[in-house]
Amino acid sequence: MENRKAFNFYRSYYETGLLLDNEDRIEYYDAILHYQFTGEKKEPKREKARLLFRGQIHSLDKQVIGYSKGIETYPNGNPTKGTNKGKYKGAYKQEKEQEKEKDKVQVKVGKSKHLFTDSIYIDKHKFKEALKDWNTDKLKYYYESLITWSNEGNKKVDWIATAKQWAARDEREGKVKFTDTQKLPDWRSGKVTLTHQQYLTLTEPQKRDYNQIIMGI
Repeated sequence: MENRKAFNFYRSYYETGLLLDNEDRIEYYDAILHYQFTGEKKEPKREKARLLFRGQIHSLDKQVIGYSKGIETYPNGNPTKGTNKGKYKGAYKQEKEQEKEKDKVQVKVGKSKHLFTDSIYIDKHKFKEALKDWNTDKLKYYYESLITWSNEGNKKVDWIATAKQWAARDEREGKVKFTDTQKLPDWRSGKVTLTHQQYLTLTEPQKRDYNQIIMGI
């Protein structure tokens, strides 16, 4: 491979690289260049760069193997004999296949696990916006629980889904601490009396309010 002068640097290599920060992008591009010019598959050390490199490996393999055999092999199945000679046939089809590979990689990158403290939901306003039906006590409890769990090194893809799963589990196991006030009758108007079961789902501050408003105690 030491005599190789050039290779096809497809647009998908460039566009997927734009998904990365500068350090990851350098490792990603270096891995591509190193593989094409030396034939040595040396994966990036950084996680996202490594993931993108693996997403392009099918395309990269075709070029390396094609060069080693003296044939540039393209996805449309029409090899061109000789290295870097002749016109590329089926360019449109190649571009479409590269677009598909890029889309697959974008999905994979989007599903990377991360700490809650690194997520957008560490912003309390964003957390509250994602869980509009939850009351203040419930939001506070699970928000703080997620931070504690995250600080222990635990990572998740979707932290909002995790919060919902925890709340559903607590409810199933009879550990209901909170209720979504929007789902209760408007007892604060003083005109609606809750059932005993509804009353049991209230938090302690809500029970005090209910007793004052409805029961007059």
